[in-house]
Amino acid sequence: MKLKKNIKSIDWIHVDEFKEHIKSITKVSFDEYRGRPNINDTFLWLIACRYFTAKLGSEPGMLAADNVCEILNIDCEQRRVNNKIRRLKMGATDFVISIKKDSMTPQEAFAKLRKEAVERYGNRGYTGTIAEKVNFVKVEIKDESMEGVMSIVRSATDEYVEGGISDKFGPAGMIETETEYIFFGVAGC
Repeated sequence: MKLKKNIKSIDWIHVDEFKEHIKSITKVSFDEYRGRPNINDTFLWLIACRYFTAKLGSEPGMLAADNVCEILNIDCEQRRVNNKIRRLKMGATDFVISIKKDSMTPQEAFAKLRKEAVERYGNRGYTGTIAEKVNFVKVEIKDESMEGVMSIVRSATDEYVEGGISDKFGPAGMIETETEYIFFGVAGC
């Protein structure tokens, strides 16, 4: 098996720990266990995730598991999907903000809210507010009740879609009701 080079020493310690963990639960070496016909990379990745998140906590554990899997050439589709989501949603938070129409267009309302957020939270980035957004997309709704609006907001921000409202690099969403504009999305923090 060819191992990756230029890896931090802590990652090599984690590799040794993981191999010892596998040996303690299976009573055979990592290489022997991995060579079994019913053991695949997805299963090994899940063991690594469970072991390191229990030991180090959620995000540090996932990072350690990912580094160990990379060093040991453990690869699976779920690992690639999780890494992509983690990279794009890590360090992000949801926001919802509204403004009365007062004869403003949606573009004017968006610009006003962004300006206020920059004045209040600064323009250094990672504010977790509408200040991080450069544009928005209009979301059509049928139910203008608070429950209807919040249902749309939750579904648009919970399910990750690359380049969409749930992407911290994507646009904000905007719902227009009879009296106000509601802007929402996911922003870096």
